[in-house]
Amino acid sequence: MLISSVNRVSDISGDQFIDLQDISILSQQWMSSNCDIDNDFCNKTDINYDSDVDIDDLKQVADGWLLPNNMKDVYATGATPIDIAVGDYWVDIPGDEIAVIWDTPVSRLGSTDYYSIIMYDSNGIEFSRCGRSTTKWEAITAGNFVNLVGTYSVVEAGDEIAAVHSSAVSGYYPVYVFGRGRKDASVTLLTSNTTKIVDLTAGNFRTATDSNDEIAVIYTGGSSTINFCKPTETSWTLTTTGAANLTKIAAGNFDGQSSNGDEISGINSSSSLIYFYRFGASTHYLTAGTSGQAVWSNIAAGNFYTANSHYEVAVSSSAASLGIYEISYYSVGASSPFKQSTHDVLGVPVKALAAGKPIIHSLPSLYERADGFYSTDYAVEVSTWGDFLAVLPAAAQTTGTPIFWLANYTYNDALNYLKVTSIMR
Repeated sequence: MLISSVNRVSDISGDQFIDLQDISILSQQWMSSNCDIDNDFCNKTDINYDSDVDIDDLKQVADGWLLPNNMKDVYATGATPIDIAVGDYWVDIPGDEIAVIWDTPVSRLGSTDYYSIIMYDSNGIEFSRCGRSTTKWEAITAGNFVNLVGTYSVVEAGDEIAAVHSSAVSGYYPVYVFGRGRKDASVTLLTSNTTKIVDLTAGNFRTATDSNDEIAVIYTGGSSTINFCKPTETSWTLTTTGAANLTKIAAGNFDGQSSNGDEISGINSSSSLIYFYRFGASTHYLTAGTSGQAVWSNIAAGNFYTANSHYEVAVSSSAASLGIYEISYYSVGASSPFKQSTHDVLGVPVKALAAGKPIIHSLPSLYERADGFYSTDYAVEVSTWGDFLAVLPAAAQTTGTPIFWLANYTYNDALNYLKVTSIMR
């Protein structure tokens, strides 16, 4: 488990422990004044951000004395998560929720093991499952795909899950759509597809018919095409050709034009460029980033900069810099990121990314940390920062694999907020 945010902020040295080293640093700045962001709040010793280093800061160190400060110390789950999808699956629960698929079965009925998709709130509490399967899942995404009707003919609000298998079922690789709590697919698409799908995303690409989302998929081996299908119109498909051997994709309104629907962003394993596509096109219409850098490992789309009327992308580096697998945020067509995250929890490669809004309270809980700033109401403060980024690390942190929710202030990368979701199964 994680210790309280009050204790974490007292770890001045950043060595994951509150001890004499923190007292030593505090003494060097004792009775300093005019502490602000320009001097890193007097070398992080102005713990309560009141501009002075005094007895109040010493009290905070004393309160956390000899307590550890490891934001990565979570309980073991006994399995490895493969992919995540963030969406509003249950509108009665505040904030977005997380769906997770695992490398081993998560349940057994009789003598049969099942790879179900587990849904958690942003605090890590499981509230539902869907997609019961004897075949392991490969990838998932979230969207408003179908208008499901539940008990007593009540329309069920909230997003659904689209999922694809890691191996063929009777020779085919379809796309399945599941509602919350439903073991069987409400819709099955691309039923005659015989090529493995390695990634998929969702967006409102086809605005002329209805407001429901469509699904875009790419295939194994570096995909030169993006195929689109529609859960509310199962006979409709469309293909974007000339794709740059894509390995990961994300969807959003990147050009800011609502009339032409959402677009696709994608990355591959040979270039540091990010490619942007319109559905049905024969090539990309713009790129972001510059050539010659390390390639990206994952991509997500969201409104990370609220001053923009369009979505942006977040991409994770495949190579570490000073031990950190940096995350960069780009607008379509931009050669340089408008913000970057070098948070200390990014010490291993990234397995998956997704954007959304977790539950944030006015004061940090046991699983949250604010760096570089102080607020009397953190929920209000970070609400102006745009979407959070849900980060699934590729390796266990201490004894388990959590999900890190990261938010960075657009105008100052040193100001960030972290929420940790420990997922159990």
